[in-house]
Amino acid sequence: MSYGGYGPGGNDPFAGVGPGNGAPGNGQPFAQGYGGQGYGGQGNDHGQQPAPYGQYGPGAPGEPENENRLFGLIAIALGLVGFVLTFVALISILGAVIAAIGVVFGFASIAKEPTAKGFAVTGLVAGFAGLVVAFVQVILGFIIER
Repeated sequence: MSYGGYGPGGNDPFAGVGPGNGAPGNGQPFAQGYGGQGYGGQGNDHGQQPAPYGQYGPGAPGEPENENRLFGLIAIALGLVGFVLTFVALISILGAVIAAIGVVFGFASIAKEPTAKGFAVTGLVAGFAGLVVAFVQVILGFIIER
């Protein structure tokens, strides 16, 4: 039971495919016929020239998006440290002060670094939570002393 070709009955599934028959390798760039101008042409969708060889274009994986996240990171750090310190008995006031500074950095980050809004909001939430805990401790301290 010999088929003698590629398929049953000797049918070649690739017969008729090759240069000049509408397949790749017919001398035309692959992107022709799809609205583009071929490889290296001016027909990209963004109106920009492609990046030179060996360089990344805008938003490439190796390119830092924004280096100005410092205030947001400081807001997160101070807000979380302040929140944790408000639960420590002798230094809860220090925790409230640190949380308040974290809130200030959070608002400054929103104003100065709009792309790092997630960092700023996280710092604000942690800082305000620390301030609320400190405020509740002060109120409870006054109530218990009476």
